Amino acid sequence: RMLFSASKDEAIRVWDLRSGVCIMILAGTGGHKNEVLSCDLHPSGLRLASCGMDNTVCVWELERHAQLFEEAAVWEGPPGRFETRFVTYADFSTHLVHSNYVDCVRWVGDLLLTKSVDSRILMWRPVEDATRQRAAPQPPGWFESSTGLSKTLPLYPYGTGDAELLQQYVFADCSIWFMRFGLDLGCSTLAVGTVDGRVYVWDTRASPPTAPLRLSLPRCKRPVRMASPS
Repeated sequence: RMLFSASKDEAIRVWDLRSGVCIMILAGTGGHKNEVLSCDLHPSGLRLASCGMDNTVCVWELERHAQLFEEAAVWEGPPGRFETRFVTYADFSTHLVHSNYVDCVRWVGDLLLTKSVDSRILMWRPVEDATRQRAAPQPPGWFESSTGLSKTLPLYPYGTGDAELLQQYVFADCSIWFMRFGLDLGCSTLAVGTVDGRVYVWDTRASPPTAPLRLSLPRCKRPVRMASPS
């Protein structure tokens, strides 16, 4: 019943599909600093991961907004009158994993798969570091938005988190951005395309990763922008 949209305006919006209201806007000082390219909902539905052109991966906790989601689900008024909430600080963010655009992010249980432009897909675990937290909580405030006045939550402490690298899936010829990898529903099969028309496939249950299956067609020599195993 909800939709998450990632945008060029550095924001992620959360929508209720029944009432049509914009429930939340995830953007601001503690969020992305450039275009958001990808987002993915945790299997539990309680967390959202996002990544973008600021080389950063963010994790946003959704559970604390459960009451707001319930209010949006039963909203009967005009969508523009709903009190959209601005969340300006991600609960976790790191730019330590990648040094260039991060164009794809997916959850695998509590782990993250992310990819940049260096022909590698990384599997890693977000690590919170309380000693690096900053930005003390501030009182709620009101901000002008396209939907009217929107009230913010108190700003929670946040920090640039560390990452524990677990595995990497290395392939070739994928040095351009916006080349998306895909996972099957069970998160056991990982696939990604290359600039010269090939597709690499791995079994994510193998540790360390085994040699990938390589798929290609003689007449296909153009970039494969997306792969989606079933």
